[in-house]
Amino acid sequence: MAASVILQKQGVVCGVQLTPDLKAQYIVIDQVEDIAKINGSKYIQADATGIYRKIKTLLLEGKTVLFTGLPCQTAGLYNYLKGCDQSRLYTIDMLCHGTPSDKVFREWLSGVSEGRHAKYINFRVKDGDWNCNTVCIEYEDGSAYRADVTDDWFEKLFHYNMSLRKSCYHCKFAEFPRRGDLSTGDFHGIEDCQDIEDDHKGTSVIFVNSDKGQMLLNEMKKENVWMKEISVEDSKKNRICADIEEHPYRDRFFRLLREEKYDFANLAKRVLEHKFDIGIVGIPTVENHGSNLSYYGLYRTLQHMGYDVFMMERPKSAWWAPHETPVIFRENPYDSGDLCELFESRLQLQKANDYADTFILGSDQLWYEGLYACFDKFCFMDYIHENKNKITYAASFGRSEYHATREEKAEAAFYIQGIDHISVREESAVELCRQEWNREAVVVLDPVFLCPTEEYEKLADKGKKTAYNQYIATYILDPSPEKQQIIEKAAQKLELPVINMTDVVNVEEKCAQWDLDMESDVSNEDWLRRIRECTFFITDSFHGTCFALIFEKQFLAIGNAYRGLDRFTEILGKVGLKDHLVSAEEIDTLEEKLGQSIAYDKVRSALQREKEKSGEWLKNAICAGKENRLSGYDIIQKERMKEEEQLFWQKNMIDAHGNVLGAHDTRLAVYDGALGELQKDAEQRRILFEIQQKQMQEFQDAILQLRQQKEEMNSVLCELQGKNQALEEEIRQIKEKFPLKRWAKRFIQRFRRR
Repeated sequence: MAASVILQKQGVVCGVQLTPDLKAQYIVIDQVEDIAKINGSKYIQADATGIYRKIKTLLLEGKTVLFTGLPCQTAGLYNYLKGCDQSRLYTIDMLCHGTPSDKVFREWLSGVSEGRHAKYINFRVKDGDWNCNTVCIEYEDGSAYRADVTDDWFEKLFHYNMSLRKSCYHCKFAEFPRRGDLSTGDFHGIEDCQDIEDDHKGTSVIFVNSDKGQMLLNEMKKENVWMKEISVEDSKKNRICADIEEHPYRDRFFRLLREEKYDFANLAKRVLEHKFDIGIVGIPTVENHGSNLSYYGLYRTLQHMGYDVFMMERPKSAWWAPHETPVIFRENPYDSGDLCELFESRLQLQKANDYADTFILGSDQLWYEGLYACFDKFCFMDYIHENKNKITYAASFGRSEYHATREEKAEAAFYIQGIDHISVREESAVELCRQEWNREAVVVLDPVFLCPTEEYEKLADKGKKTAYNQYIATYILDPSPEKQQIIEKAAQKLELPVINMTDVVNVEEKCAQWDLDMESDVSNEDWLRRIRECTFFITDSFHGTCFALIFEKQFLAIGNAYRGLDRFTEILGKVGLKDHLVSAEEIDTLEEKLGQSIAYDKVRSALQREKEKSGEWLKNAICAGKENRLSGYDIIQKERMKEEEQLFWQKNMIDAHGNVLGAHDTRLAVYDGALGELQKDAEQRRILFEIQQKQMQEFQDAILQLRQQKEEMNSVLCELQGKNQALEEEIRQIKEKFPLKRWAKRFIQRFRRR
């Protein structure tokens, strides 16, 4: 309609057409019959190359120009035309939900076309109803693709805010004030507008943003178009705001799209339905550097092997509860969408069965009996069903003995039978699995070793720098005077300053165990950087020792029997560095050990052999097939989960009712308070009224008394007036009978005055 108005005035119209190769491109038309070329929704961003320059040329030639486009492109046009006369320029910006990237469009088109050459696309087929829920592609061979928008993956991704450009989620041009003279789009929400009846023939909504826009609208009204003014509130279902919610899995979608591992339909289905290849089960958000990096290492390792992986935490019901994201990284290191939501209970962990077909229990002492109950007994994956491939990678008891209770041992013996492939971190764990559960296990490297070092380098680069070019770094989990002596001796021998680090929990308690200063608030990135850049490293931590090897540092490992000595001796034994393991009491031999330099060529070769063996075992375990069969335990657990969900629902309903009742109680308390104030005010008013009534009565009595006094005075006055009249009559008669002389008259006058 607006295009017709401008063209009839010998102007030109700039709009978007789909080219024969199905690209959206701006063109300029000057004939009414060409309007059809720029009609219709495109759902892809148009190429604006050269169009702003062409519009400027037309304006300089004195042409009237109508530009129609997205709000951002309209703003771009105005910015380009700064300093140019715009009096003949009219603009209409579209009510835009957002724009998918061209790559998304091309991948979708290629997938649904299956080799056919598309010649036309209609994103909103209006066969008989304006609701137009069908997308249609016509092909040169006469065939067509038709799909409902609720079934088509391109449309689903668009409407779920998955495929939009990043800038579209926070677009300042989508809110008011808008840049176009008019803003228009389909009237979403017409069914809720009481002032307009929806005839299903198509209704647009138009916002007038300027005087030129009003002039253009007035011209459009002359074309026998029905229009009715409504409130902005009635059009709230259209996007007229800057911010819309980004789909939580958008980044994962685009990451997988770039990797080109899946065809478009499978990719969209995979992301929207939250499907992965592998779920890593463990404690990736726990407050510990080594544990955090162990899970991160396994995650990146599996990604480098080509798998799509998500991280799964212990349930929220655990005494030692999980976090939504890892808390001691400077920023979340996991790709968007790869951290699973937290589940309420161990039973609810069964929901993860819908996300993947393979689950791997991670490392770092998950089978230590002291953590079994703390983590709500989740460390044997009994909630993962029998038809899933269940693997443990580098599982650890942390000690060479297993001191669980009789009941806990019985539970673990039952749960472990459902695990298909068992690998452990220590040789001692192989014997424990055999003795306790009659299961064979394979020893593998801790997952931190499988991860490419460059992944840790990226993290370390984000860590805080130190003030020293050369220094000794320490990471001591359990400070003691003996360990302080070792550190001080090393500092004296090497003539270097020291940076001390400890675990992130109970820091004050640990600092009290010695007289050395500790660095505080150390993130995982800081921790890695301190180790990578130090001249010498001292630690009583297993994972500290691992990263000394990974970064090829000169180091001393202080044996920590409390936390498990086997893991130290085994890893150092594998690389021929057992002599770099000392006890806290070996202060006398320290000077000799500080002088021993590590030749990392042999260490590197030994580690590479172990990495290859561990990687091969992991790959074979993942690729192993699994029968699609649930156990009786799985079926019972699924039913228990449903019952628990019902209980959760009932609890939520009770809580909701309790909240409502609480709100009612609060309101009643407010009402009671207000009523008390009103009653207090009423009592004051009553007392005041009584005082006023009493004063009024006294006033009325006074008036009545005055009236009585007035009547009495009037009566006396009447009596005196009567006497006066009688006296005057008597005097008159005397005058007539006895004429008086002058002196007598004076006497009478005096008498009257008296």
